[in-house]
Amino acid sequence: MAGSHSVNVDLDRHLGTQLVRNVGVGMTHNTVLDGEKSEYSSHAQEVREFFFAPAWIKKRINEDAGIMGEAADAYKEFVERAGAWVEYEETDGWENWGSVYKMMEEGTARPDKAYILKP
Repeated sequence: MAGSHSVNVDLDRHLGTQLVRNVGVGMTHNTVLDGEKSEYSSHAQEVREFFFAPAWIKKRINEDAGIMGEAADAYKEFVERAGAWVEYEETDGWENWGSVYKMMEEGTARPDKAYILKP
Protein backbone atom coordinates (compact mmCIF):
# COMPACT_ATOMS: atom_id res chain seq x y z
CA MET A 1 0.00 0.00 0.00
CA ALA A 2 1.60 3.18 -1.11
CA GLY A 3 0.23 6.58 -1.94
CA SER A 4 3.35 8.33 -3.13
CA HIS A 5 3.61 8.37 -6.90
CA SER A 6 7.40 8.09 -6.84
CA VAL A 7 7.22 5.09 -4.45
CA ASN A 8 4.73 3.41 -6.78
CA VAL A 9 6.93 3.99 -9.80
CA ASP A 10 9.90 2.54 -7.87
CA LEU A 11 7.81 -0.49 -6.84
CA ASP A 12 6.74 -1.04 -10.44
CA ARG A 13 10.31 -0.87 -11.72
CA HIS A 14 11.64 -3.13 -8.96
CA LEU A 15 8.89 -5.78 -8.87
CA GLY A 16 7.67 -5.77 -12.45
CA THR A 17 5.08 -8.50 -13.05
CA GLN A 18 5.68 -9.88 -9.55
CA LEU A 19 3.59 -6.99 -8.29
CA VAL A 20 0.28 -8.72 -7.62
CA ARG A 21 -1.77 -5.86 -6.26
CA ASN A 22 -1.01 -2.22 -5.50
CA VAL A 23 -3.56 -0.45 -3.34
CA GLY A 24 -3.57 3.28 -2.72
CA VAL A 25 -5.06 4.13 0.66
CA GLY A 26 -6.12 7.52 1.84
CA MET A 27 -5.06 10.86 0.52
CA THR A 28 -1.89 11.48 2.53
CA HIS A 29 -0.12 11.88 -0.78
CA ASN A 30 -1.92 13.93 -3.38
CA THR A 31 -0.61 11.55 -6.01
CA VAL A 32 -2.68 8.48 -5.11
CA LEU A 33 -4.98 9.00 -8.06
CA ASP A 34 -2.90 11.55 -9.92
CA GLY A 35 0.63 11.29 -11.13
CA GLU A 36 1.83 10.55 -14.63
CA LYS A 37 0.29 7.17 -15.46
CA SER A 38 2.61 6.72 -18.41
CA GLU A 39 5.44 6.18 -15.91
CA TYR A 40 3.79 2.90 -14.86
CA SER A 41 4.11 -0.29 -16.86
CA SER A 42 0.87 -1.65 -18.30
CA HIS A 43 1.00 -4.41 -15.66
CA ALA A 44 1.29 -1.89 -12.82
CA GLN A 45 -1.66 0.04 -14.22
CA GLU A 46 -3.73 -3.16 -14.29
CA VAL A 47 -3.03 -4.07 -10.64
CA ARG A 48 -3.34 -0.52 -9.27
CA GLU A 49 -6.48 0.25 -7.35
CA PHE A 50 -7.64 2.78 -4.80
CA PHE A 51 -9.14 1.94 -1.42
CA PHE A 52 -11.76 4.44 -0.28
CA ALA A 53 -13.16 3.61 3.16
CA PRO A 54 -16.70 5.04 2.66
CA ALA A 55 -17.16 2.97 -0.51
CA TRP A 56 -15.86 -0.14 1.29
CA ILE A 57 -18.20 0.48 4.24
CA LYS A 58 -21.19 0.83 1.90
CA LYS A 59 -20.23 -2.41 0.14
CA ARG A 60 -19.86 -4.25 3.46
CA ILE A 61 -23.23 -2.97 4.73
CA ASN A 62 -24.91 -4.30 1.59
CA GLU A 63 -23.10 -7.66 1.91
CA ASP A 64 -23.86 -7.87 5.62
CA ALA A 65 -27.57 -7.26 5.00
CA GLY A 66 -27.65 -10.33 2.78
CA ILE A 67 -25.61 -12.38 5.23
CA MET A 68 -27.82 -11.34 8.15
CA GLY A 69 -30.94 -12.33 6.20
CA GLU A 70 -29.43 -15.74 5.46
CA ALA A 71 -28.44 -16.17 9.11
CA ALA A 72 -31.98 -15.25 10.26
CA ASP A 73 -33.47 -17.78 7.83
CA ALA A 74 -31.05 -20.48 9.02
CA TYR A 75 -31.82 -19.68 12.67
CA LYS A 76 -35.56 -19.85 12.03
CA GLU A 77 -35.13 -23.26 10.38
CA PHE A 78 -32.95 -24.45 13.27
CA VAL A 79 -35.55 -23.40 15.86
CA GLU A 80 -38.30 -25.18 13.93
CA ARG A 81 -36.27 -28.39 13.70
CA ALA A 82 -34.96 -28.15 17.25
CA GLY A 83 -38.52 -28.20 18.59
CA ALA A 84 -38.47 -31.95 18.04
CA TRP A 85 -35.57 -32.55 20.45
CA VAL A 86 -35.17 -29.42 22.58
CA GLU A 87 -37.27 -28.75 25.65
CA TYR A 88 -37.79 -25.09 26.46
CA GLU A 89 -37.96 -23.91 30.05
CA GLU A 90 -39.06 -20.34 30.66
CA THR A 91 -38.64 -18.67 34.02
CA ASP A 92 -39.43 -15.17 35.16
CA GLY A 93 -36.94 -12.91 36.88
CA TRP A 94 -33.22 -12.34 36.68
CA GLU A 95 -32.72 -14.03 40.05
CA ASN A 96 -33.01 -17.38 38.25
CA TRP A 97 -30.06 -16.56 36.01
CA GLY A 98 -27.62 -17.58 38.75
CA SER A 99 -29.06 -21.08 39.08
CA VAL A 100 -28.92 -21.68 35.32
CA TYR A 101 -25.36 -20.33 35.16
CA LYS A 102 -24.37 -22.61 38.04
CA MET A 103 -25.79 -25.66 36.21
CA MET A 104 -23.78 -24.70 33.11
CA GLU A 105 -20.65 -24.15 35.19
CA GLU A 106 -21.04 -27.51 36.95
CA GLY A 107 -21.87 -29.33 33.73
CA THR A 108 -25.30 -30.38 34.93
CA ALA A 109 -27.27 -28.26 32.43
CA ARG A 110 -28.98 -30.56 29.97
CA PRO A 111 -27.91 -30.18 26.34
CA ASP A 112 -31.45 -30.87 25.19
CA LYS A 113 -32.92 -28.05 27.27
CA ALA A 114 -33.10 -24.36 26.36
CA TYR A 115 -33.30 -22.08 29.36
CA ILE A 116 -35.19 -18.89 28.62
CA LEU A 117 -34.86 -16.28 31.35
CA LYS A 118 -37.34 -13.41 31.13
CA PRO A 119 -36.63 -10.24 33.14
